[in-house]
Amino acid sequence: MQSFKHYPIANRIRAFLFSLVVLFSSNVSTAQIEVWPGDASNNGEVNNIDYLFIWYAEGQVGIPRIEPGIFWQAYPAEPWNQNFPGTTLDFAYADCDGDGLVNENNSDIATVSSNYGQVRDGASPEDLPVGVPGMNIPLRLERTDGRPLFEGDNISTQLILGDAENPVENFKGLAFSLEFDPEVISNGFSTSIDGNSWINQDNTGVSIQQRVVQAGPLNERAMAIGKPNGSPSGFGPILNLGIIIEDNVISLEGKDSITTYISIQRAGLKDSTFNWVPLATDSLEITVYNQNSTITTSTNDQELEQASIQIYPNPSHGLVQIGNPANIQIQEFKVFDAQGRLVQTKAVNEQLSSNTWQLDASLPDGLYLIQTLLADGQAIAHKLYLDRR
Repeated sequence: MQSFKHYPIANRIRAFLFSLVVLFSSNVSTAQIEVWPGDASNNGEVNNIDYLFIWYAEGQVGIPRIEPGIFWQAYPAEPWNQNFPGTTLDFAYADCDGDGLVNENNSDIATVSSNYGQVRDGASPEDLPVGVPGMNIPLRLERTDGRPLFEGDNISTQLILGDAENPVENFKGLAFSLEFDPEVISNGFSTSIDGNSWINQDNTGVSIQQRVVQAGPLNERAMAIGKPNGSPSGFGPILNLGIIIEDNVISLEGKDSITTYISIQRAGLKDSTFNWVPLATDSLEITVYNQNSTITTSTNDQELEQASIQIYPNPSHGLVQIGNPANIQIQEFKVFDAQGRLVQTKAVNEQLSSNTWQLDASLPDGLYLIQTLLADGQAIAHKLYLDRR
């Protein structure tokens, strides 16, 4: 007869240890999260808002993912137990490449760019607060010159955030889109931060990311501006934008001019506590003139008929002749080169001698814009070709 020895205490210990293993495994399983690389906000889509989350969590360190990667798929990850203020969103979502560090200079920012526009099931886009003009912080585009615009011209503009009545407090990040007609405005924007701007008064650097996407018949330049380090306060210009008019605007054929708009859409501002701040946005009106038209900028049709200022000969050898049969009082002439730079000014304090004057001898041959400023505030512009040969 075979006999068995019983070890009740040892069995209880083994059972207890097994229970701990099961409990620990269960806790790990329920604590894990799923990270979709690039979706730093974990709202189901990758867009310019995700850059703001990375910049806010800049420098944070946590548990690396067991399986690093940047492909658009779900990766299991351990939470870092550090959340964005006022949310339950863990910083681990901003670790887009899974290396355990949130850093704009590693592949976290690059992952957002590579997966930009990806959307997964159950996506819930950010609900950005909409501001009221005069009550909330304004965000607007403003031209830095008033010259007439033609095909191929570069429009110098500034992005202005805040004003004296509604300044920005503790800026952390800004996301917005510029909506425009691609048949008139080129995708090739240039951007730069003014070193003297209030947004960089602490000299800690400003980050810019941008992406062009199609939105129906229009295009959008989705942009994000952030301060990974620092949170300045102030108001005024924050970004210089060079916007290019297409060389061949089909809708301008047979017309003296067309008007288009660059609209600021879906704008959101994050402060140092990572709250959304409402923004009041507007649109920049752009009038593009036909190369072969005489341009006047006046709202009075009767005055337009009377203001028959003529510039000739064209091409010119350097001598400019002014035709002024109605004897309109002229205040000043301005000469712009093909890049839109003011290259010569001619003030008229008295009647021009023989209604002629000389272009600056240092000006090279080429296309110029002569803007005639009248005493009543009107501005008339003519294109003039300079050819001294």
